[in-house]
Amino acid sequence: MTEQKIAVKQFNERDKDQIISLPYYNILLLEGAGEVSVDYNHSVLLTYTLLFATPYQEILIKGGNTFIITQLTFHGDFYCIEYHKEEVACNGLLFNNIYLKPFLSIPENQYRALKNDVECIDQLLKEHDPYAEPIIKAYLQLILAKASRLKIKDLDKGIQLQRQRHPIEKFQ
Repeated sequence: MTEQKIAVKQFNERDKDQIISLPYYNILLLEGAGEVSVDYNHSVLLTYTLLFATPYQEILIKGGNTFIITQLTFHGDFYCIEYHKEEVACNGLLFNNIYLKPFLSIPENQYRALKNDVECIDQLLKEHDPYAEPIIKAYLQLILAKASRLKIKDLDKGIQLQRQRHPIEKFQ
């Protein structure tokens, strides 16, 4: 039952150049460089990137890139981001915000830590243990909380950069 509500998948070359649109929340861990389109908005991504997509949002991973891709999908019935907004603060930050970019470039050490958490979920799913579901939810909550924290830091950094370059402040 858990396998239908949450899954981990490793992409390969034949998964590229196909639109991904699933009834699940998606977290893609992208290692390398390449081109991605989310709802037909094209972006070039470098190094270590997290990409977040809501159910039925269209993602296209272009072929001919160097990405190593791990996909974590989960159904809203398995983990409701609105219900858990106090714990992870990801609704409107990672998901469901048309004004923010759906991806986040992060340092390698943070990427490795998040990828390790995803691999722990994958291992638990492979064990088919009915008592593992609370542990899997805890790992998912940890991933979302870490990603939210990184996104907030990234947004704060962007605000500071904009603030430093504001023309009216230079005029004074």
